[in-house]
Amino acid sequence: MYIPGISIMSTGMLRYLDRLFGRPTSWILFLIKKICRRKRTIQQLYNLHPKKILLIKLWGIWSIILMSPVINNLKKKYPEAEIHFLTKEWLHKIYDKDVFNKIYSLNTWWILNAVKDFILVPFRLMKEKYDLVIDFEVVSYYTATLTFMINPAYSIGFRIIGKTKDKLYDFTAMYHESKHITEIFSLPLKLLGMKHVDHDIIPPSYDLADEHKVFNEIPDIKNHIAININASDLAYERRRPAQYYIQLIDSLVKKWEKILLTGDKADKAYVDSIYHQLKYKNKVINVAGIYSLKQFFVIINSVKLFITNDSGPLHVAVAYQTPTISFFGPETPLIYGPKFHPELHKVFFMNLFCSPCISVFRDKNFVCNNQNKCMFEILPEKVIQEIDNLVLNKKSK
Repeated sequence: MYIPGISIMSTGMLRYLDRLFGRPTSWILFLIKKICRRKRTIQQLYNLHPKKILLIKLWGIWSIILMSPVINNLKKKYPEAEIHFLTKEWLHKIYDKDVFNKIYSLNTWWILNAVKDFILVPFRLMKEKYDLVIDFEVVSYYTATLTFMINPAYSIGFRIIGKTKDKLYDFTAMYHESKHITEIFSLPLKLLGMKHVDHDIIPPSYDLADEHKVFNEIPDIKNHIAININASDLAYERRRPAQYYIQLIDSLVKKWEKILLTGDKADKAYVDSIYHQLKYKNKVINVAGIYSLKQFFVIINSVKLFITNDSGPLHVAVAYQTPTISFFGPETPLIYGPKFHPELHKVFFMNLFCSPCISVFRDKNFVCNNQNKCMFEILPEKVIQEIDNLVLNKKSK
C-alpha cells in the first residue's frame, strides 16, 4: 500500500513546532479577539443557515474515516451548503470528490513546502468567506490559529483544560477521553442543535480498475487473511512483537490459511524482515509496498479477516464491515476501537495499571515505564483461539 505525500518530517517534529510557535501566537490572537471580535450567542448559532462550511482535520489522517459521519449529518441539516475540507495532502485518495465540494491541502513533505503552505493557505481560505468553520483537531495550536485567521462568521473547536487554543473559537465542545472518537467528533454537531446524530461511517472509495487489478493478481483473495504488523511513527510501540506475529502466521498457515502481509513503502523493510523469518512462506504473500492506497482498500474489503495493530487500517476495515482482530496497548480501544457491529470484531487489550499511556492531555506523546508489556502480554495462543470464530462468522461478501 503506497500512501503518496507522507511527510519526511516526523509527526513528533511537526507537533514540536506546533507547540513552540503555537502557544505564544494563540495568546496574542486571543488578546486581539477580545478587542476586535464581537461575541456570538448560542441562539445565533442555532439559527445559522450557512452557505459555506469548512472542516479541518490534519493529524491522524485515518481518523477522517471516523469523522465521516459528521459530513452526512451536516449535509442533512444544511442541504444547500458547500462543505469544504482542509487536511494533509492525500485526502482525495480516501474519498471521491463527491464527498466534499472542495478540498484544500497542506503539503508537509519537506519543511520549505510546509512553511509555504502554512503561511499561504490561510489567505486562500480567507477569500472563501466561510459562515462556519469546525476544527476537529484537539491539540493543534496551528489549526486554532488558522480558524481565527480565516475569520468565519462562527467557529467551533474542542476544549481541553489548560490549553490556550480553545480561547480562539466562538464555541467549544469539551474533549472527553471517556468517549469513543465518533462520539467526540459529533459533539460540535450538538452545538449546532442536532439532537440525533447518525454515526454511519462512509467507506473509502476505489475504482473498478483497482478491483480488477487486485482480483486478477490474487483471484482467491476472499479466502485470505490480511495482516498488518505496522504502526505509524506516532508510536511504534503500538506494534506487536515481531516474534509473536511470526508464531501466529506459521500457526495459521499450518491450518491451511492463506495470508497477505500488508504495508506501504515505508513499512516494506520491516514487513520483509518478518516474511524472511517465516517457516512456511508458500501460503504467504507479501504485498507491502506493492499496491496503491485504493488497491489496499480493495484488499481490506475483500479478505475474510483483517488482523492488525492499533493503527489507521483498522478504521478502514471497520468501515467495510470486514471482521477484525486488533491489538491495543499504549492507546485505549475505548476511544479508537471498533464501536459498531461487535460480532465482527475482537479487541485484545490487557488494561494494565499503566494503560493507556498515550493521551491528548500530554499532546499524545508516548511514555512507557513498563517495557511495553501491554503488547508483550497478548500471547499468540490467545489470538489463535479467537480466529476461527470470526472466520466462521464472517460477513457475506
